[in-house]
Amino acid sequence: MSEVFVGGCRAQGGGLHLGHFYGCFYGVYLRVDTSYYFVISDCISGSRVSVAASTVDVCLDVLSLPLVVPAGSVHVVRESGLRSALAPITAAIESVVSYGLLRSAHPHHARLKRGGYGGSISDLIFPVHQAAFLLGLGCTTACYNDDNLDVVRFARECARRANSMYESSALNAELQLILHKPSKLLGFDGRKMAKGHQNFLQLTASRSAVSRFARRFVGRSLGPDGDVHDAPCGDAEIGLANVAGVASVDEYADIRDARERIRILIAGLTLVLGEFQDRRSAIAQTHSSSDALDLMADEESKAASVIDKITDKLMANGT
Repeated sequence: MSEVFVGGCRAQGGGLHLGHFYGCFYGVYLRVDTSYYFVISDCISGSRVSVAASTVDVCLDVLSLPLVVPAGSVHVVRESGLRSALAPITAAIESVVSYGLLRSAHPHHARLKRGGYGGSISDLIFPVHQAAFLLGLGCTTACYNDDNLDVVRFARECARRANSMYESSALNAELQLILHKPSKLLGFDGRKMAKGHQNFLQLTASRSAVSRFARRFVGRSLGPDGDVHDAPCGDAEIGLANVAGVASVDEYADIRDARERIRILIAGLTLVLGEFQDRRSAIAQTHSSSDALDLMADEESKAASVIDKITDKLMANGT
């Protein structure tokens, strides 16, 4: 049975950051018969010009990653380019999902529960659209950090309910989530890496930015009177060491002197990001913005055919 991996990110300025890389690509090895759809969520608040520019940046970033995958396995698509094809599946999900279930899967579920949510309707039903492209593309493995586990559970329940309503088995109710150990790559403040938390590291970051990030990341484990010689190495730091390509993470974790660990992290991250930036520069020289848009449009056309087949199967026994 062929595998289908799905990852993605929002079309926000600055392109991919380390959390995206860790959640969506780190440790992902694809077989020849595996397809990987990377969905850029471009149906978000912001000017059309800025969102379009960010979408192109993310596309070129994905093309520049040092991926251990067969050529042509990764398909970069835009959510806006798939919404029309996904409309029947989105409608099926909306007809079987309660507000309570949506709220439990929403990244802002606490504010929704208190009635203090101030986002747009599009942002409110974002989990519905995530579930639609996970299920509509036939996803078997979702590639996100495990802070997206609620969305994966939500998609599974949507599949079960929609399949039951349509007397079908077209939607995969058993899709998995790729898990990393440590399970989350948290930022220096203990929260998930995200631009909203201001604790992320851009893949295009400078050496000085890498140095500042590593020092803050390790330093967060110190108390106000802590000694940098004795800063403990927590799970989040081990996750960062993995991404930085530290040869022996176990030996790294045993190093008591945090200054030495900082030095190792800076060297590793500088190398990883430097290799990416070299590839990014080469890709940017050979791919214009229009090339990236044409590439995504072509991939979206192919993805729509996959969605149509799943939709036809779902609706075959519909009532």
